[in-house]
Amino acid sequence: MVMSTLPVAELPRSLKKEGAKPVCAVESVLSHRDMKKKNRHWYNIGPEYYRAEFDMKVIIGAADLKFEMLGKDGVVSKPHSEVQVEWATAAKETKSQQAVEEAFGGLYKAR
Repeated sequence: MVMSTLPVAELPRSLKKEGAKPVCAVESVLSHRDMKKKNRHWYNIGPEYYRAEFDMKVIIGAADLKFEMLGKDGVVSKPHSEVQVEWATAAKETKSQQAVEEAFGGLYKAR
């Protein structure tokens, strides 16, 4: 998992770009139900590989964060230690908060 303090429009698309900081690593055990074999036909030029589809769940606590990966069979991530966070109060609305409010059409309200 990574984090960035950049505004929404400037978020990095990969870890190679500046602005992405690692927060924690989440390990999982995937079953064949969670993966699909790609490039498996004789006419595919590239190497065979598996593509996994899963959802990432973020559990926000009072002083920590936990992450879970959910596959077709439920939770597939291994238990991990909490990521300690220090919550700060926002003094004023930032550009990224304005962008979130515009993107979600008023569903999100900053407290």
